[in-house]
Amino acid sequence: MNKADVLKLLEKYLAENYVEPEPIPVPEGAIVLHGAKFSIGRREEKKPDKYDRFKGAIILQIDKMLDKLELEGTFSQYVRDLIKKNGLTEVEVYKRAQIDRRIFSKIRRYRNYTPSERTIWAICFALELTLDEALELLGRAGYTFSKNNKEDMVIQFFFENKIYDIFLINEILDHYGFKPLGDSIL
Repeated sequence: MNKADVLKLLEKYLAENYVEPEPIPVPEGAIVLHGAKFSIGRREEKKPDKYDRFKGAIILQIDKMLDKLELEGTFSQYVRDLIKKNGLTEVEVYKRAQIDRRIFSKIRRYRNYTPSERTIWAICFALELTLDEALELLGRAGYTFSKNNKEDMVIQFFFENKIYDIFLINEILDHYGFKPLGDSIL
């Protein structure tokens, strides 16, 4: 399928599925800068707790032990399971996803590491996941698709239509003014 055909189908899909978000009312007196709201106030200084360093050291040690245990059901473990299920190697996946091997290494090694949503999308396309599988992987990292987010709807369109060519996907994302997936540069 070429770019023009995909764009035509995508426009129809967006017309049927994308829901324009409601504007957020801005309270009188609020300062708005490029869509961000700021309020001016005084920050209260908090005295450090004498146990903060001790608690921090314990939490760090617990995190290190949990990283070594590599508990089943983690995002990292689920990615490895999907790679194995699809008969691919990790190298094939990060190359297909156009992501840096160091990012993939973090995903593999650190239980608490959560990559960006864009990185997860790239991995999902590299693994050629179904929409349900992609939603499961996104959910394990705390993400999902929103009908009020045009970029989410564009990405969801590709899963629903089983279009996994990351270069074509990046061309379409660029067409809509979104950043490319992975480390690709158009």
